[in-house]
Amino acid sequence: MERVRILSRLGGVVVGMALLAACARPTLLDDELSAGGAPGTEFSSDADSVTLVARFDRNPGGGDPYIVEWRFPDGRTYLRKPVRAGAGGAVETSMPVRGKAPGRHPGLWHVSLSRGGQRLVERSFAIREPASGAPGFASLAHCGPSRWEDPAISGRRAAGASTGVPGAWIGKPLLEASGATYSTSVLLTGCAPG
Repeated sequence: MERVRILSRLGGVVVGMALLAACARPTLLDDELSAGGAPGTEFSSDADSVTLVARFDRNPGGGDPYIVEWRFPDGRTYLRKPVRAGAGGAVETSMPVRGKAPGRHPGLWHVSLSRGGQRLVERSFAIREPASGAPGFASLAHCGPSRWEDPAISGRRAAGASTGVPGAWIGKPLLEASGATYSTSVLLTGCAPG
């Protein structure tokens, strides 16, 4: 009888400790990815870094540190490091992009935050080549729309130019950046990218 009573008390203590441990674990309130202070899920390879901020309901204090893991698009680990929660229970960690491997490997990247073997945050984000400058057409300024005599594109109005010419809304700066020219029926390029 004494043995049963001891086992039941021991079982109650174990259950109580498990409940306390579950209650002691901070709860994730929200998480956010950003670059240069702008939140998002798509970032330029020219960004200085991508930052993950995870906010918990409280600062967990001591114990196991959080582990952040940044992974390449193919799933390989790029960076894995311990991080601590700051004031108010927020965890902030960054991965450099420009001039580093992430800037040279565009695609769908992944980041996770775990503690004590339990994954708390799992996010995916895209690193893309910069959209401005049309990299494939960067050397084509010499063969862009300025070489064509289309008044709707070049802004040079011929005496009989029609204001309803298709493509006039595209605009000269955009076409010059891409090396393309618009005639009244076909989008043409001055020369091919190379």
